[in-house]
Amino acid sequence: MGNEGDEWIINILRSEMPGPASEFDKLKDNLDSIGELIDSERVDVNSLFKYTLINVVTPLVYSASLIMLACMPYHLFYTARLIVESLAVGLYEDYWNKDQTFREKLEDAKDFTMKDFVECGKQNCEQKCGQICNHDEKKCRKCKQNCEKCNRYARLRQRVNKALSWLRDELGVEPIEFIYRGIYNPFSKMIHPVTKCDNLTLGTLSLIPVIPVLLPPDECKSDTRVPKVFYGALAYTRLAINMLVYAWGSLVGKLSNEELEDVRRRIEDAVKAIRQI
Repeated sequence: MGNEGDEWIINILRSEMPGPASEFDKLKDNLDSIGELIDSERVDVNSLFKYTLINVVTPLVYSASLIMLACMPYHLFYTARLIVESLAVGLYEDYWNKDQTFREKLEDAKDFTMKDFVECGKQNCEQKCGQICNHDEKKCRKCKQNCEKCNRYARLRQRVNKALSWLRDELGVEPIEFIYRGIYNPFSKMIHPVTKCDNLTLGTLSLIPVIPVLLPPDECKSDTRVPKVFYGALAYTRLAINMLVYAWGSLVGKLSNEELEDVRRRIEDAVKAIRQI
C-alpha cells in the first residue's frame, strides 16, 4: 500500500524525527501485513471490520506521516482515536451480525459507543427497565431494546477479554479495559480536557507531555517533547490495532492459529515499544 509520494514524505520524516519515523514504519508494516490477510476471499464482502481496516484505518495511518511533519499532535490524537473506535465497531458488527448485509451492519453501527462497550452490563439493566415499565410503556420498549444491546456488549467484552487473556498480566487490567481506559480515553483526554483518565500498570497516554495544538516548524524541530508525543501515540495505536485484529481473528474465526500467533508477536513488540517511552 502507499505510493511514491508517501515514501517521499516518510523519508523526510525519517531524517527529521528518526524515533517516531521508526515506530511509524512498524505501524505501517503491521497494517500492510494485516491487510494482506484480511483482503482475501476468506473474509466476507459484508465484513465491516475488513471494510474499516482497508478504507478507514489504512488511509488514516498513512496520513500520520504528514500530520507529524506538519507538527499537529492533536490531529494525530484524533486520528488514532478514530482508528480504535472504527475497528471496535467493526468487531462488534461482524461478531453479532455476521449474517447481515454490509448496509444493515452500517445502519446498526450508528449508535455504537466505546463507553457502552466497556461499561454496559455492569449494572442490572433489567431491573432498571422494570422500574420504567411501571410508568411509561413507550420508554419501556426503548429501555428493553437498549438492555438487549447492552447485554450484547457485555457478552462480547467477556469473549474479547478471554481471547486476549494471555495479555492480562502485562496490561494490569482486562484487555478491553486497557483499550478504552489506557488508549482510547487518553486520546479523548488530549482532545477534550474534561475526559477522565485512569492510571494503569502499563501506563497510559497521559504520561505523554502536553504541547501546543500547533507548533511552528522551527519550534517543532527544537522541542524535545515532540518526538516523545508522536512516538507514544503511534506505539499505543499499533498496540490497539493488533489487539483488536487478534480479537476479531479469534472470535470471528477468520485467521488461522499461525496467523494469530503472528499478530500476537506484533502485540508483544508494541508493548516493548511502549515500555521505552
